[in-house]
This record gives sequence, structure tokens and C-alpha cells, in this order.
Amino acid sequence: VARVVGYIIYYGTQSPNAFGSCAYSQSTFSTTPTVTVTGLAANTTYYFSVSSYNGLESPCSGEVSTVTDTF
Repeated sequence: VARVVGYIIYYGTQSPNAFGSCAYSQSTFSTTPTVTVTGLAANTTYYFSVSSYNGLESPCSGEVSTVTDTF
């Protein structure tokens, strides 16, 4: 059994509209399941999904979205 070594967090302002898809405009890697994404535009809807990585990448999780605050 291979252990998870990290997570790839995918995000962007457009949804790929396909469950399991990782087709987002940006991504970041984290060795923990918690990450802070910075540099997002204010008052904008962002879509997020995550995959696990252990040498191979899993399909992306179900999508969540949020609207950033107005700064």
C-alpha cells in the first residue's frame, strides 16, 4: 500500500464542470491536507478541487466554490 506523500490543490475562476476533472487554471502542492491559497482577486468566485499524490495522482475530488471577500 503506497502512502500519500502530498496533495495537489487545483483552483481557478472557471469550473471544468466534470466530476473528477483536474482541469483548473492553477494548482499548488502541499504535504498536508490543509493549505492557504493567497493572491486571489477580491469579490470573485473560485472553484477548488484536490487530488492525492503518492507517485501517481488520484482523480480530483468533488468541487467546492467560494466567493472571496471584498478587500
